[in-house]
Amino acid sequence: MSSPTTEAKPEVFNSADAGIWFGVFVVLGLVGLGASAIGAIFNVQQFGFSWLVACMYFFTLTSGALFWVLVHHATDAEWSVLVRRVLENEAVLVPVTLLFMIPAFLCAKHIWTWWGIPVGVESALDEKRWYLSHGFFLLRFAIYFVGLSVVALALRGNSVGQDTDGSPRRTLAMRKLGIAGIPIFAFSLTFAACDWLMGLDWRWL
Repeated sequence: MSSPTTEAKPEVFNSADAGIWFGVFVVLGLVGLGASAIGAIFNVQQFGFSWLVACMYFFTLTSGALFWVLVHHATDAEWSVLVRRVLENEAVLVPVTLLFMIPAFLCAKHIWTWWGIPVGVESALDEKRWYLSHGFFLLRFAIYFVGLSVVALALRGNSVGQDTDGSPRRTLAMRKLGIAGIPIFAFSLTFAACDWLMGLDWRWL
């Protein structure tokens, strides 16, 4: 006689499940933000560089998870099903890590050397002004943010939604998103690295 099967419930985050640790990590996060603010007051340049390094560290972790989710769906892989939800939970934090770039932008002139150089001072830089301009720099960030966030949130939304309705259409939708998301991911990650890391010294660009 076969045992009855239980229907899987959709995954929903509940802070109560984390117990006391949720509050502990929230407090530690607030303490860290306070310490960072104090550091920015005394040495804004060091704060900017340190903040940028931290953002890049966590951004590469979340974007790396997004890459594997994209590959999973684009190739219709089966082996990665066991770890897919873990990768989705990490990938969905991509927009959060990108939002944490905002403090770095607020002290941009202290960390990106080209930011504060006026037109006419460096002829080699003037030739690159079409790319290295404040407005275009921030516009590119917005493009990376929207592109990666939409892909990550749509993939996880369909995955969690499939837990409820079991619709095979969601599998096809995620496959299409995986295929379309790979060039978006490649474009965003490549140019983001050029902007935020190589752009620390405009001569590299």
